[in-house]
Amino acid sequence: MTKRKAILHIGTMKTGTSSIQAMLAANATWLAAKGYAFVPGIQRTPEEIASRIEAIGADKNIIISDEGLWHHARTLRSKTSEIRDLLRDFDVTVIVYFRRPDHYLESWFVQGLKYGRGIASVEHFLAARFVKAGTEFYRQLKIFADLFGKDAIRIAPYERAQWAQGDVVTDFLVRCGLAGEDQTHDALSAEGAVFPPHQNVSPDTNVVLLISLLRQFGHLPEAALSQALKAVPVKKTAKAGRILTWAEAKALNARFRPVLRRLQAEYGGGADPDFLMDWSLPPKSAAPSPVRKAYDDLMAGLFGRLIDLPVETLPPPPPPPPPPAISVAFVIQKLAGLAGGAERVFVEAAEAMAQRGMAVRIVTFDPIPANVAFGSGIVPVRSVYPVGAGMPSGRHADFAVKLVKALPNISLLNAAKWRKTHGAFAAALKDDLTTDPVDIVVAFLPPAITAAAVATEDLPVNFIASTHNVPELDFGESARWDQNPVYRKRAREALAEAAKITVLMPAFRDWFPADVQPRVVHLPNPVRRLSPELPGVMREKVILGVGRLTTIKRWDVLINAFAEIAVTAPEWQLHIYGEGPEHAALQAQIAALGLQGRARLMGVTPTIGAVYDRASILAHPSSFEGFGLSVAEGMAHGLPAIAFADCAGVNALIEDGKNGRLIVRDDDGRATLAAGLTQLCEDEALRARLGQAAKDIAKTFDPGKIYEDWDKMLRDVAGKQAPVVGVEII
Repeated sequence: MTKRKAILHIGTMKTGTSSIQAMLAANATWLAAKGYAFVPGIQRTPEEIASRIEAIGADKNIIISDEGLWHHARTLRSKTSEIRDLLRDFDVTVIVYFRRPDHYLESWFVQGLKYGRGIASVEHFLAARFVKAGTEFYRQLKIFADLFGKDAIRIAPYERAQWAQGDVVTDFLVRCGLAGEDQTHDALSAEGAVFPPHQNVSPDTNVVLLISLLRQFGHLPEAALSQALKAVPVKKTAKAGRILTWAEAKALNARFRPVLRRLQAEYGGGADPDFLMDWSLPPKSAAPSPVRKAYDDLMAGLFGRLIDLPVETLPPPPPPPPPPAISVAFVIQKLAGLAGGAERVFVEAAEAMAQRGMAVRIVTFDPIPANVAFGSGIVPVRSVYPVGAGMPSGRHADFAVKLVKALPNISLLNAAKWRKTHGAFAAALKDDLTTDPVDIVVAFLPPAITAAAVATEDLPVNFIASTHNVPELDFGESARWDQNPVYRKRAREALAEAAKITVLMPAFRDWFPADVQPRVVHLPNPVRRLSPELPGVMREKVILGVGRLTTIKRWDVLINAFAEIAVTAPEWQLHIYGEGPEHAALQAQIAALGLQGRARLMGVTPTIGAVYDRASILAHPSSFEGFGLSVAEGMAHGLPAIAFADCAGVNALIEDGKNGRLIVRDDDGRATLAAGLTQLCEDEALRARLGQAAKDIAKTFDPGKIYEDWDKMLRDVAGKQAPVVGVEII
């Protein structure tokens, strides 16, 4: 029996999705004659898609189109795996358009973020959640390839579609098999297809293409660009952003070109190695497209006069030599299934270095395949766990390690315990580095730092120890990590072997011995907003807590403090986001205090940025932190934070009375925390003033500056400095 066809159109933002959907919605009869049906509206959840399949009936092929399928893939807002299950009886084709990175971002800049104002910093802009998802080309597409198979994927370059067909709608119909390759927009109209006006139009497509075409001629004067813009007028609005500079456009394309080439290699494309970057092929249609006609008019009229412009006439200088290549292994013991702050910083730092031209790989010791929760997937992940070599795997491996660690720490057993729990990691890492050498190893967290020290002992490679907590608690006599004396000793010795040691706070340097301190580098976590700042979002009377449900976070103190103010602040609620071993105990505490419905454990969410935007107070009662990332990110969203003054890793982020509140911990801290919360709940003006000042934390810990420091440190350790050159004119 022949399967029905299902076309899954994954809109990737700024690729004409709204116009495609408008055309499909306006052509029910025309589509039905070709055996297809499309039902307009949101089509990103299994419930919505199931209702469409039922409404269409059993005799039609279906078309599904929604931008949310891309941006919310594998989240509660889409549940992509369940969509796959709904379409098991269909022959599925997934069509995805990609834009050249500079065009994609430039169109957002010109449009002014669509909902508000333009952003001056490209790095800040790239950190916005929707923009970040839009540029995670490989990671997001791999989700659909894993679900429907590589053969189901059809990738297409948006710019080439605009150039060849005159609009992406016609190109989409050709790719669906609803039109022939030689059929133009006008030909399809003649056979009854209706083409509504383009939807969601921003003054970008023709402008961006024309500017990019002009850039092909080399460095052009600003006067020439001004004349080019006149060829396709831009409607100026208060929301208008700006056009990318030459350097920004070039840097963006260089940054994302490896990802796009990887996409083409895996999922097909043209013979050109830059298939997804190239838009310059001549049109297939006999009638020139609007873009081609505008370009021809511009070249015939304007370009002939450029030579007369009294501006720069010298040819551009030769490009500077590229920085020397550096290969780096970012090493962490476990990554599979983990979604903590340290793991996110680890993956994002590795990807940032890859985007700066370094050859980066991630190495883990996961007994199960690493399902990386963060990043775009541009850095390969390799587990060196020795599967099949007499080692247990999967959950059995974790159980075996816990069993060995539970054995008593006595001198006759300690060395053997270390070999079973940590020595295998060090040996496997050494084999990996011997087989596939690198210039530098970057080890995150104590277990990986220890393994890296052992693995590189006889190899010609330096390693960097990247710490992510209070050093005394990770390497001193604390209850954290393995209590085996052999492991504790080796962990401290590993620090002495590291070429550099990174710490999150300047004060943490003081813990290290005097002879080690010169190698200690302050490299804080980067901080940014996690979602775009949208107008009209109202803050609710919610006290927010964010972090793992563990004893060191002291959520029990926050719940007790909230119980004290619950009567005097009846409109307020307490929401704690996170999961962990204390979940049951905290839930029982809430019930015992009669706070059901007022205090809630919310679990984890992939959209915590939106949660930060709606809450009014961020409370963080933790005993200590290496760097309070959730606190810093909440502050970047304009939340006034309240924490204890003795909490390392947080007290350096909050300035009491300026951008938040630091309070004294009396006894267990309940009374002073309750008093501080009462003050913030009752004083809306204070909350607004502190929250506005808190936003500056994103400037203090700007990702661009921090990753520049990472770059410099790695090049210093590798002995491969980037060349010093003047400003490049593109």
